[in-house]
Amino acid sequence: MTPDCEAIISSISANPAQVPPPAIFADRERRVLRLAKIVAHRFAGLHAYGSADESSADFVFEPNSPITVFEGWNGSGKTSLMNSVIWCLTGKLLRPQRLPESGDAEFDCEIDRGATEEASQHKISAVTPLPSAQHWTPAVAAKTVPADTWVELTFELEDGTRLPPIRRTQSRKTSGKLEEVGPNAADLGLDPIAFNLGTTMPGLLPYLQIGNPSELGLAVAKLTGLSDLVALAKHATRARAKIAGDITKERKNELERIEADYRQHRSDLEQRISEFPEMAPATDLPVINDDPTAFVALGRHFENLKANGLAHARDVLGDTFDASDAAQRQSLEQCIAPALEQVRRLSQLPSMERLSALKLETDARQEVDSLIDRLFDEAATLEELSANPVLERRTQLYARVTGWMHEHGKAHDDHCAVCHHSLAGVIDVETGGLVADHLRQVAEDSEILSKTVAQWADAWTGKLARDLPDALRRDLQKDLPESPVAILRTALLDDLFSAESFTGVLSSLRPTVETLTDQATAELPALTEPEQRVLPTRVGAHAVKLGKTLNRLIRALAFVDWITAHRDELVAALEEVRGKADGGDGQATGLRAQLIRLDAIVKGVAPINAAIDLSKRMSTAQVAHKRKLKAIEDCGTAAAALDEIIPVGDLATAQVEGLQARLHDRAEYWRNAIYQNATTLSPKPCRTGMTPQGAIAIQVGRDGVNAPAQHVSNASALRASLLGFYLAFREHVLRTDGGLSLIILDDPQDLLDYDNRARLARALDQLAAGGAQILATTYDRSFGRILVAEARGTNRVEHRAVHPVHASRGTLETSLAIEDLDRKRKDFVSNADSAPHAQDYANQSRIFLEARLGDLFDDPAYPAFSAPTDAPTLMPLVGRLRSLVTARSNELFRSPVLSRFCDDPALADGAEPRRVLNQAHHRDANALSYVDVKNVDADLKRLRSAVERVHEEFRRYRWREPLQEAVPDNVVPLTVVTAPAFNVPIVQDIAAFSDNVPSGGSQDVGLEMLSSQWFDDKSLFYVRRDTMGFTIPAGSIAIVEAAPSSPADHDLVIGRRGTQAFARRLLRPRNGEGYSLAAEATDPRSGRPTLAFENHELDLHRVVGALFVQVPPPAGREEAVLLEGHPALGRVEVAYRVREESAVPRVMPGQIILGGAVLTSEQLDAMEGEMVAVTLEDGDSILKRIGAPLSRSMPYLRQFETIGGLGASVVLATERVEGAPDLPVMLNARLVLGVVYRS
Repeated sequence: MTPDCEAIISSISANPAQVPPPAIFADRERRVLRLAKIVAHRFAGLHAYGSADESSADFVFEPNSPITVFEGWNGSGKTSLMNSVIWCLTGKLLRPQRLPESGDAEFDCEIDRGATEEASQHKISAVTPLPSAQHWTPAVAAKTVPADTWVELTFELEDGTRLPPIRRTQSRKTSGKLEEVGPNAADLGLDPIAFNLGTTMPGLLPYLQIGNPSELGLAVAKLTGLSDLVALAKHATRARAKIAGDITKERKNELERIEADYRQHRSDLEQRISEFPEMAPATDLPVINDDPTAFVALGRHFENLKANGLAHARDVLGDTFDASDAAQRQSLEQCIAPALEQVRRLSQLPSMERLSALKLETDARQEVDSLIDRLFDEAATLEELSANPVLERRTQLYARVTGWMHEHGKAHDDHCAVCHHSLAGVIDVETGGLVADHLRQVAEDSEILSKTVAQWADAWTGKLARDLPDALRRDLQKDLPESPVAILRTALLDDLFSAESFTGVLSSLRPTVETLTDQATAELPALTEPEQRVLPTRVGAHAVKLGKTLNRLIRALAFVDWITAHRDELVAALEEVRGKADGGDGQATGLRAQLIRLDAIVKGVAPINAAIDLSKRMSTAQVAHKRKLKAIEDCGTAAAALDEIIPVGDLATAQVEGLQARLHDRAEYWRNAIYQNATTLSPKPCRTGMTPQGAIAIQVGRDGVNAPAQHVSNASALRASLLGFYLAFREHVLRTDGGLSLIILDDPQDLLDYDNRARLARALDQLAAGGAQILATTYDRSFGRILVAEARGTNRVEHRAVHPVHASRGTLETSLAIEDLDRKRKDFVSNADSAPHAQDYANQSRIFLEARLGDLFDDPAYPAFSAPTDAPTLMPLVGRLRSLVTARSNELFRSPVLSRFCDDPALADGAEPRRVLNQAHHRDANALSYVDVKNVDADLKRLRSAVERVHEEFRRYRWREPLQEAVPDNVVPLTVVTAPAFNVPIVQDIAAFSDNVPSGGSQDVGLEMLSSQWFDDKSLFYVRRDTMGFTIPAGSIAIVEAAPSSPADHDLVIGRRGTQAFARRLLRPRNGEGYSLAAEATDPRSGRPTLAFENHELDLHRVVGALFVQVPPPAGREEAVLLEGHPALGRVEVAYRVREESAVPRVMPGQIILGGAVLTSEQLDAMEGEMVAVTLEDGDSILKRIGAPLSRSMPYLRQFETIGGLGASVVLATERVEGAPDLPVMLNARLVLGVVYRS
């Protein structure tokens, strides 16, 4: 309440905005629109997702009757069909067990990536279909599922004129954020409430609570806008009391506090003036009600006094200081204290610290001199050796040998350290001296003599930087200035005036400090430059950097010597510049004297600063006092204005109550139409209303006693009252403002008890008679029949069956219910010789048959089509059903009901009923005559009944629990393969796999091993046909479990029946009845048909590995042939557990590949096309297939091709050749013999 009151008070003093008067449409057209067409694209529940680039066909439906009833199972997509319309109009969706929600809400969907990968999560919107792993799933790294959903609705006027369609679209931005663009009611010339009236409001009915606010109640309350005036009047009454009471009182209290503060500030200022009378103003101090100019004059008076007081600083700072400049005055006051402290701590300036660090103890100085002398001694030795290049080179050799002997503790015993032969009498042919003598000569100086001059110089440069004292080490990197005095001047003139306290007005003291520095350092002795020592000529030519470092070191020693000798004079010069607080005569000296004088001037104006602060507080209090007076005045003005608003509420209340009374009469009418009390004493509606907050209030009772309905009525009666109220409100809106005739009712039978559902059906027919267009769904066949029966007599209903999306149907379909098909036939019979009625009857018969047959193929194991280009239309569906019935694939397809339907002569090739059904659905449908259809009427009627029996059989089959498969115990296992004994390591990287394996085996006891015992219960099958795709190509060998088992869905298997053997992928249906063996061809154009079998019709052997070796094809024509063994098992040398994905689907991550022999580059030509593991010289390792050389001129360059769909081909050099292109070079290659899926 308080923020609203403050806003009202603030607006009193503001100029009101000029608001144009609202447009008045006295003769505005009243429109009532009817839904003519629905088109939906990739909408959840209506479509399968498909793939990112290819979606299912759009859903299209055109309602032709006032009432359309969609009947189907729970989960068939009825609510999704309704949601497509609701979402397009409002952006919301009907949700189970909760209120309608926004369609752009997102949630996480989890995709199972199999045993080798973790499941991934992706954001998906509520209107996007879930992707299917059988068709397409987003990449693991993708954070969202692509959104590509739109719904388009077309409406028409009462005269049939169609309006431009409206559309709502949902997509994603490049960032992945959802973007939704929808229509506006104004696009159709309607009020905003029109889109919600027949869509989300009926969806609210199951969840509304009488007495609580709701969207429906708010819509009624806001219908005329007068309810807002009622709320406004009530709010104005509360606001007026708040403003005239608490707020005004609070502001008067604040005014008194401001006046008390002002009196305190004025008293404090008077006391300061009494202590320093010379700063008293010419007039008396102002009071709080004086003109603001008096406060401005008082502040200016004290500022002028301060400027005059600081004017003496000009004598110190020079003409650049202007006391009238407030910024300069502030800089002086802020900097003087830090400057005095900085002068006290001059030793902490960077240059002063550098100067102080230049000192050495006597012992340290002697060690530095000894180090320099040793350096020059070694330089002389190297200079002497460099005069004789042969002797220099041989001496370095002997020194290195001697150094090696020292490192390994070998004594000099006149024997060669390499071959252990005696050195007695052995002469060096290059120097002419004895080898033993050379070794003894260099024994002590081997470390020096073993280095070249450049190596020696680098070693000494590092030694100096490492071993010199800190005082000298920092000066080896840069040259020192001309003298120590220059360092002192840098500290006093540069470092000091770079400090923050000396960068303001105090920077004008620099000339003074420079003069003081010149005077103080004039008598200091000059630095005598030291004599530079030069390295010998030949050594110096290779040690330029070392020579420069030596010169800096010698000059730094000279600085140390000078400072040691003249430290007292240097300190005296520093103190002379700094100055003293008392120079002996009571006066300060040096820089400190200037700063102390400025500090005294600043402190002298301290009373004036206090007066300035108090005058500012008085001025601030005067402004606050004036503002608070204005606020109190605004409170009175606002209260008076609100007094004029309050009476408006009574008039608005009277008009709203009149509307509620009218709605009550119609609400009671509709409530009685759809609900009948069980007894004469049951409470009846007495009053219907709503609060401005949108709470619906219904009173019920009898004989003058009434109470809130939510306390005394049963659940069915409450919902009937709410439904009646909604229908009354809808009537009023359409009568006064127009809108959409559409009403969407999702399972409306659930609103009422069983006995009143027939009354609801009759009420809906009455609504349709009054112009309503009703889209209703139901899972209850009884209610559906009742509703259709009520509206059938007036021909106001269309009864549609809903056929859901499944594995063979990407888009939801609707077809006529059997009662409506019978009505089409009745119209056909009643209108003799009417070709349009005959054509419509034949077309609807075909659609009826096609939709019901399509429901049967909802299992991936039994798809409606075997090739992706086939469309699941009527005759292909019949053909597919016949093949499954012939194969007796499962319990459903063994049913005699399905057999009789497939054998019906009307569906035989060339049959006249079949021709009529085909023609009725094609372009030449208009050529069908009445006689054509009449001749096959009996057949169509028979097919209608037969397919309904088939569908009923399918429903009974679906209601059962899947049968558990019992594995037979009388199967005979295959002959196992005999594998030569081996026990090889399973290495963890390709590099180790492709390298040579030690002949002694691995010493790592923790290493995983693979032995020939793994093959003890395995058998080998030669795969003759291209039926296992890229996983096991034709001509390879499949490794299977010797004992038959019950493999899981999608496993690779070898299926045996007698002499037949199939190499396929196993597909199992959800209900466990039978299975199919599907061929996976590398070329889809040459694929083999899927085979269906009953349980235990075949012996199934799970494939657990493969050998990728070439085998001469055995005799016979079967897809798989049993082998006794293969020599490749004796060539297994090593194994590797794969981590990479580049060989998918041939080799999956986690599987183990078997390695044969290591290949040389010369063997690659004979192995072209084989799979190998390659290690490169740069350390990388890859799995590839050996390709052809690039050219005859460069046979060492060879193509290595990708194995799976996730890698890339590369060009490698099989050997290093000088001048060859810069390509990766092969180091090792090992032949891959096969793969083990499970170890």
